[in-house]
Amino acid sequence: MTFFTQLETRAREHNTLLCVGLDPHPEDLPQPSAEAARAFCLRLIEATAPYALAFKPNAAFFEIYGAAGWQALREVIAAAQATGAAVILDAKRGDIASTARAYARAAFHGLHADALTVNPYLGHDAVAPFLEDPARGVFLLCKTSNPGSADLQDVAVAEEGGQPLYLRVARLAQAWNTRGNLGLVVGATHPEALRQVRQGAPDLWFLAPGVGAQGGNLEAALQAGLRADGLGMLIAVSRGISRAAEPAQAARALHGRIASLRTSVAPAIRLSALAGQKESHKPTTGETLVHRLGHEPLTPPPSNPPSPLPHGERQEGEERGASLQRVEGNQAKGVEEAISSRLSAQAAQKEQRRQERRKATPLARQLRRRMTVAEQHLWQFLRAHRMGVRWRRQHPVGPYILDFYCPEARLAVEVDGGQHAEAAQRYYDTERTRFLEEQNIQVLRFWNDEVLSGTEQVLTVIWEVLVQRLGREPLAPPPSTPPSPLPTGERGGGS
Repeated sequence: MTFFTQLETRAREHNTLLCVGLDPHPEDLPQPSAEAARAFCLRLIEATAPYALAFKPNAAFFEIYGAAGWQALREVIAAAQATGAAVILDAKRGDIASTARAYARAAFHGLHADALTVNPYLGHDAVAPFLEDPARGVFLLCKTSNPGSADLQDVAVAEEGGQPLYLRVARLAQAWNTRGNLGLVVGATHPEALRQVRQGAPDLWFLAPGVGAQGGNLEAALQAGLRADGLGMLIAVSRGISRAAEPAQAARALHGRIASLRTSVAPAIRLSALAGQKESHKPTTGETLVHRLGHEPLTPPPSNPPSPLPHGERQEGEERGASLQRVEGNQAKGVEEAISSRLSAQAAQKEQRRQERRKATPLARQLRRRMTVAEQHLWQFLRAHRMGVRWRRQHPVGPYILDFYCPEARLAVEVDGGQHAEAAQRYYDTERTRFLEEQNIQVLRFWNDEVLSGTEQVLTVIWEVLVQRLGREPLAPPPSTPPSPLPTGERGGGS
């Protein structure tokens, strides 16, 4: 299991994106010593553990105390990991390959950190040693939160069409992430940079420092940096928690605010992602023809219209056409055979789909009787209001059974539990989505907690996609208040 698979599992289970920084500044300690730094961090871990997705100790504040500081750092990492949270060692390492390998061994095997911040300035061969173990994560410095980051990170790169260097780093990180254990450091103090980096690296996790003492705006950062699934960001806060009068209360408040903002900005992020997909997949004339034929035509679409033939050439062309008619007559039989073969194949596929539906129907009936709480909750809204369209639940399509399906819009809505974060289940979900998209069925996926705690936002997303799919507004708007509970006898039945 990769580092980020484990991180996502905890993020969903605890509904948190908070990363608590462990920075024992000497001025915050009763005395500047390794033991005081250790005690400071242990108290902070105990106070904030229920709200933390990860802890981020800063190596510099331990290294100043020599060997004793190194031992204190090892004990702090062990204590943080004992809570179930991940530990990201903030050391910003970066050197030539052999030295990088030694740094990686020190961080991952000497201190047993789960992840490490790394400087990519020396290039891929200096980063690769840190990426060798998929279970250990790496966050590359991309667009850091300090004011001076613009000195180098904003320099225009000619090879990137004049775009800033930090976007080059983001695209390289996408390419280097072959083991699924690479993320980026992108400061919450730069929301526009966050937005641009998210476009350049749509799948990567971001470590986003800068909220709190550095003045980063939490809502703007989440709006710009979250992935379409509501994950993909670690909001790192250090002094905003450690210097609060009650660190536990500060962490609880941040945890709650992050969760609330994730719910409120999620619909806009989802719709933006959908709009981007729609724009990026706008077909050309040739692509549309391929889609309709089911195969590529013999020649590509012409870029310019042909010139009219002169009169003499036109007569010659007519004579040639007459001779071609004789050849075409001989080819007609072959064309008819090809059409017949195509029709037979289509009939066989249709029969196969019918058999698949027949096998899936009994299972669909069982699943209707065993709907999860989140599925029942969403079904009450869809059944009671319907948004002007008809919905079916536990509906078989080919070899799959969809949680909710709107035939008119060819829209599927899936409600997923925690098991869908596992790698094997995610692979199955990907194959399932690919099959459905080939049938021109769009799939929306929501987590159980999204449906239960953010029902109105979930329905808004469904409503907006219905409008896109239908080319018009449905007859009824998305409901803002819950419908009356279904009668007991109807909870297990229905279409």
